[in-house]
Amino acid sequence: MSRPPIGVEGHPVGDASGSVSLEFAVLAPVLLLVVALVVAGGRVSTAHTGVLVAAQAAARQASLARTAAGASAAAEAEARASLAGQDIDCQRLDVAVSTGGFAVAVGQAASVSVDVTCAVSLGDLGLPGPGSITVAETATSVLDTYRERP
Repeated sequence: MSRPPIGVEGHPVGDASGSVSLEFAVLAPVLLLVVALVVAGGRVSTAHTGVLVAAQAAARQASLARTAAGASAAAEAEARASLAGQDIDCQRLDVAVSTGGFAVAVGQAASVSVDVTCAVSLGDLGLPGPGSITVAETATSVLDTYRERP
């Protein structure tokens, strides 16, 4: 039986010792990047869903208000409450309410629309690119056709 040839440092020639740590050192940053991208994708997806739910709830609250000013205030409060209830932290939140339906005569179909825009932070993930991404959703709710409008 022959022995494998011995190299300069006393290790057999062709010994792969140390290659596992080198492979790990090369692959670890790639794996961390993949994990960060998955987390970022999940955060953006959750934010899209949360902003849509907030817009729908805000539009519903605005449609229940008696005045255009009351509709704007109710929609803003509901959007903030809905996002807070879903643990969605917006760096910047904008709620725009279209209250033109309150000017429509009683007996005619009218609606109110709410646009909710939320800037979601991605800076804490250490990814290259923008530190945040803007998510926007719109929802519309009909006003009661026969309810008095001031």
